[in-house]
Amino acid sequence: MSIRDADFGEAYNTMPRVNSVHLRSTYSKIIQVSNNIDFNTPVFINMAKRNRSLGSAQAFIVELALNNQTFVDRLLKPFMMYGGENLILGKDYRDGTYFDRLATYKKQQQKR
Repeated sequence: MSIRDADFGEAYNTMPRVNSVHLRSTYSKIIQVSNNIDFNTPVFINMAKRNRSLGSAQAFIVELALNNQTFVDRLLKPFMMYGGENLILGKDYRDGTYFDRLATYKKQQQKR
């Protein structure tokens, strides 16, 4: 990890500029995702407006994670009060949209 990837001008011994406290390595990975993700890909057509900000990258990662039932059951609920028994994650008709569109997009790219 280079200094450029992990640091935007804050001193090494201070907290990174994010809303919550992340490990510096996590912060660096989110920066890399936000610098490399392409929200102009057809997969994101008609979805919420996105840009390459840290917030957009974090929101996208959270959306993908919360749509993964294995993640919720194995990695989220164990850290919740009462084992997450009060957690009710509703499903929306758009929840699988990224995965459906990505599969279609990949098939189209393979045909080219």
